Amino acid sequence: MLEQQIQKQILDYLRYRGIPCYKHQNAGIREPDGGYIPTHTRGVSDIIGCIPKTGRYLAIEVKRPGGKPTAEQKQFIDIINEAGGLAFVADSIESVKSKLAC
Repeated sequence: MLEQQIQKQILDYLRYRGIPCYKHQNAGIREPDGGYIPTHTRGVSDIIGCIPKTGRYLAIEVKRPGGKPTAEQKQFIDIINEAGGLAFVADSIESVKSKLAC
């Protein structure tokens, strides 16, 4: 399964649960010489949301099974968790369910 498909499943699940969320767009600009100019902050998680009732910030980095986050992604996850939010790596709806059950 592609990472994009996993993201969609997770977004659908979160919305079903009433958790406001969106897909963070990690787009950039391609230069004529093939270079790439990022238009976003590196490491920001794929899915950003807010947990109802608590107002807790939610950040989910989506990876295919076996995928590993980059150093920037790990750093973003650590920053959010240290600030009191909930941030983690997920490769399925099941991994999201287990984290949100906490």
